This record gives sequence, C-alpha cells and structure tokens, in this order.
Amino acid sequence: MSISQRVSEECLGVPPQNISIGTRIRQRIQAGSELLNIFSTSFPFENAAAITVLEVTNTSIRVGVATGANGQDVFVQRFDQPIALLFEKLASDKPTNSRVLVKLPIGFSVETSETNLEGKILRVGKGFIEILTDLNFGTPQGSVIVIPLNKFIQVICLDDEE
Repeated sequence: MSISQRVSEECLGVPPQNISIGTRIRQRIQAGSELLNIFSTSFPFENAAAITVLEVTNTSIRVGVATGANGQDVFVQRFDQPIALLFEKLASDKPTNSRVLVKLPIGFSVETSETNLEGKILRVGKGFIEILTDLNFGTPQGSVIVIPLNKFIQVICLDDEE
C-alpha cells in the first residue's frame, strides 16, 4: 500500500484521487494560485521576492527566483526530498472536514529544524497531500500547502472536531 493510499483511506475513508503532483501544481497555477514559497532543506533563498514556476514534472519542480539586482536564479527541487510548496488559497479551494497533522523534517524558519503543519485536507493524490493550513503566511484567506508524500513526511489523521 502506498503512502497516499494509507493516508487517504485512514483520514478520508476513500482511495486517493487519480491525479499526479505535477498535474495538480499546474492546475493550481493555471487557476491563478501563486507559488509563494518553497520550504526544503536545500532551497537557498530565505526570503524569495518572486518565484516563477518554469517546469513541473511528477518528480521535480524547476523555478526561477528573483534575486534583486542580480536577476533570477534557477532552482530545481526533487519531490523525493522533504519539501512543502506554499500556494495562495483560491476561492475554489473547498476543504474536507478531515484534519491532519503533517510532520516535516524541515524548518519554516532559521530557528527550527522541523515543522508541524495542521490543517484540513483538500485532496490526497498520487504521491501528495494538499492541505488548507491554519498558519497565516501573510495571506488572510489562508494558505494551501502541497506536500509530496515520501519517507521523510509523517501524516497523522486528527479526529473531526464536529
């Protein structure tokens, strides 16, 4: 059983959706959801002014990062590494009632080496989970985080609060 199957069946009671991470990221971008940040152990930009998605596959994302006067650096992040992609929430994002805690071995700030994200599941697809997080990253309507499910990521289903 894949991680996606386990998470989807334990937390939602249904199989994962038949959509790949590359397709889902492209859908978000086409719908106008801006990629706000990439959290990973290897993303070298603490405060990226602007991130432009150049290419998305089912195994990696390639982005251009505005670096001020120096123009743009190109960065590639593989999905088999610990990574979380922070997107702007869309009005069409309708979460399920299922809450999860996602434990990532990466810090969202310099002071931390791991992050616990809590939120409602938007979808579980082939090899990824998409959640509407409770954390406010300067987006008052909330933020959406797409996380590739791999050996570094732990997902814990939380009891419904209803």
